[in-house]
Amino acid sequence: EMPQALFDLYPDAVYYHGGRTYISKKLDVEAMRAEVVRVTGEIGVYTKPAYTVEVADIQPADERRIGPLRLVYGDVRIVVVVEGYVVREEYSGQVLAEREYDEPIRWEYWTRGVATVFPNPGITNPVRLISAYHALEHTLISASRPVVGASDTDLGGVSYPSGHIVVYDSAPGGHGASRLVFERFENVMDVAEDILRGCNCEDGCPRCVFSPYCGSGNRFLSRTAALEVLRYVLEGRVRRVKEPPMTGKPLA
Repeated sequence: EMPQALFDLYPDAVYYHGGRTYISKKLDVEAMRAEVVRVTGEIGVYTKPAYTVEVADIQPADERRIGPLRLVYGDVRIVVVVEGYVVREEYSGQVLAEREYDEPIRWEYWTRGVATVFPNPGITNPVRLISAYHALEHTLISASRPVVGASDTDLGGVSYPSGHIVVYDSAPGGHGASRLVFERFENVMDVAEDILRGCNCEDGCPRCVFSPYCGSGNRFLSRTAALEVLRYVLEGRVRRVKEPPMTGKPLA
């Protein structure tokens, strides 16, 4: 079903199903049809999509405050653009090739989600700042799973250089998980802090902020910067977050 087909059946994707291997030859999102060819034997590689997610619209249905943060819950219009894919060696994960489509695949849908704006605690390097928000978005999703009982692919997320972070239901129309995130966001932030503080990596790894579902290949992620942003909020060092317009290139 969509949108999962975008991430599994993009053209030239290696697709595993029922113990068999296929290569996707075509994905027609208008006709809701994919064409695949079965491959026999070992191929030694796997693929990951390179994609962007953008929040095109938010229509609030509810809101509440948690300290300096204003949380908004409601209908969210998500735009997914699959721009290409990465080919990796099966066992080492080494990148063998990166491919871009001449015509990216675009699909949009309405779902439900929760949005807020995190402040800048004083980070002056713009790359470190977006790496903080991107890593925090990944961690909030990871923390939401045990708090609301969601599975790995129930929730998606997107972050912006302006500090906006949106966590949304992956299914069109929504399924309720993001509503629980909205209601239990205090617990989500506490678990997220435990994840960020409890890892002893240098500045990001699969144990803390990396995600197998990241559209940018787990680039622009900083565990230490994300922890700095989150602690700035949790320790009450900001009274009220100013909410600038949602700007900049998003990262999912």
